[in-house]
Amino acid sequence: MRKGNNLMSVSKQNILNFPEKTNLSVVQIEAINWAELLHSGNAKKVDQVAFEAWLGKDQEHGETYRVVEQWWRDIDYVAATDAGLDQSIESYVVADERGERKSARASLWSMSIKTFAGIAAVLVMGFFLLQGGEVKDALPQERHVSAVGEVKTVELSDGTKVYLAGATTIITRFSGNERGAELVVGQAYFDVAPDKTRPFIVKAGNTLITVVGTEFDIQRSDDDVRVSVVEGRVEVAEESEGATPRHLTAGQQLFAWEEGGLGDVQSFRPETDISWKVGRLEYVNAPLSRVINEVNRYRKNKIILRNKKLEDYPITISLAFDETERLITGLKYAGVATIIQRAGSVVIEEK
Repeated sequence: MRKGNNLMSVSKQNILNFPEKTNLSVVQIEAINWAELLHSGNAKKVDQVAFEAWLGKDQEHGETYRVVEQWWRDIDYVAATDAGLDQSIESYVVADERGERKSARASLWSMSIKTFAGIAAVLVMGFFLLQGGEVKDALPQERHVSAVGEVKTVELSDGTKVYLAGATTIITRFSGNERGAELVVGQAYFDVAPDKTRPFIVKAGNTLITVVGTEFDIQRSDDDVRVSVVEGRVEVAEESEGATPRHLTAGQQLFAWEEGGLGDVQSFRPETDISWKVGRLEYVNAPLSRVINEVNRYRKNKIILRNKKLEDYPITISLAFDETERLITGLKYAGVATIIQRAGSVVIEEK
């Protein structure tokens, strides 16, 4: 065990293990995870690709990471600027031409670097006190990452298989009496090996999914987590203490909102919602914002939706991973938006 004088050196590890003790947003936690990995000396090329995919998903990601990177330097984690990393961040941080911001983002963007660092220090100290003056080592964990355009299969030590959609990151933690994983970003299909003595718990944002042995798909976006059950029974609950869980069976799905609350249980079509497992992207009247979020996992030049009015525009289309340009072509010829080709991205703006 490590004593209090090493608090700051383990703060990043404990943020994920004890998320209920933080007030950080999902994007802030993701940015911290990326900073930890990229400065650990263990990052591989596939990690850099996944990081750039995460940056390209939303302007907020780049701006948040910039704050975290500076914070990291301020508390002496990094001695000097990584020029390659800065270039990646710069390529995705662009001026918001509309000057609009979601209310949930405003506090972060107005937060100073020192304030962000202060919050982290308080969180670490709070955890230190709760542990009686010592910081306990976290469960052994492994990070699994898929590249943009890649579908990757991971077999865990208990026999569970996890299929990662493009640009997805999960962290797994196992011990003698615990099985768990966190979906940090992206989409993953879990085929959980049965073990009644050790339920398998998946964390995605503020949502906890608990199973004994079953098959289910989890998709995480900035605004929600979608849980779809293919076989068996799944318990879904908010992370807050005393939250009432919902139970899903095969063929059922629900959304959990990042801002809090669970949606209604509804039926779904595996052949569309989980089509990525067989190399296709299938949509029937799906909102454009969700389609773009998924399609971006399979293309280097990210699509950026700047037309808020089109977020819920219904899309019905069938694509192979290498056919995502057809989505842009379809929107162009439908006459519903202006398409602007930029270096490294495609911007969809109001017509």
